[in-house]
Amino acid sequence: MQEFVVRIPAQLGPLVTSFRRARRMSQAELARMLGTTQQAVSRLERDPSAVSVARLLKTLAALGVDLVLRETDGARAGSNKTDRDSRLAW
Repeated sequence: MQEFVVRIPAQLGPLVTSFRRARRMSQAELARMLGTTQQAVSRLERDPSAVSVARLLKTLAALGVDLVLRETDGARAGSNKTDRDSRLAW
């Protein structure tokens, strides 16, 4: 099983597209599964930061993909709070 590290929203779009294509599924087919439009799937693939987490999770589930969260090595090693806070700034 292959894992993909995602650190910024822009990385999600190409991954969703790749998973969809690997399943030989068109945007329209995925949209039907999700109960939405092809345009909405296209928008998700182009700009995943514009969709809700709920929509992203539903899309990943339809593609048979799990979202797994794990601590980074730095977090496990007790990295200093200042460094961690700067990485999490909105």
